[in-house]
Amino acid sequence: MRIPRIVVALLCAALTVGAGAASAELGVKEVQWQIPAPAKGGRKTFQSLEKWVQAPTARPGVKPRALVTLVNRGPKPAEGLVLCYAVAARLVKIGEPQKEGVWTVPFWREERRVPWVNANQTKDVPLDQMVLDIFLKRTFRAGYWPDALRIQVMVEPREGNGPLQGVTERVLPVASTP
Repeated sequence: MRIPRIVVALLCAALTVGAGAASAELGVKEVQWQIPAPAKGGRKTFQSLEKWVQAPTARPGVKPRALVTLVNRGPKPAEGLVLCYAVAARLVKIGEPQKEGVWTVPFWREERRVPWVNANQTKDVPLDQMVLDIFLKRTFRAGYWPDALRIQVMVEPREGNGPLQGVTERVLPVASTP
């Protein structure tokens, strides 16, 4: 028995529409803090950071950045993503480091566009647009200094990105002395 061409065409069209419904399963796998490493061969490299040692000063030298690892576990590439992130600090009075600080509201909120993450791939996205120096200068002049920094990151919800993932955060302790 022969199947009419119109039936074959309709079946192919239905399968194509059904395949388009598959969505990307995108999320934040990891967030880590980094600082610039000593330059080797002219290329700027970064090293992971578990604790930032920075004495209270109006002009900090090396400032940390965050590196977000995105993962796409879906069958399709994800396009036009937006990472939303906010940075807050836990402040202590300078000269009283034994007390635990108080968390501030986020002093920096930003978005980072990520054009593409392939299917079943991970992608590292640096978040280095944080303007820490202005915040640190202002808090230093007020007599305070952070004993920790916290970054919160999420992928902006969008149709086709699969199930909504919550906020991923990472806290970076700050020490005044090594």
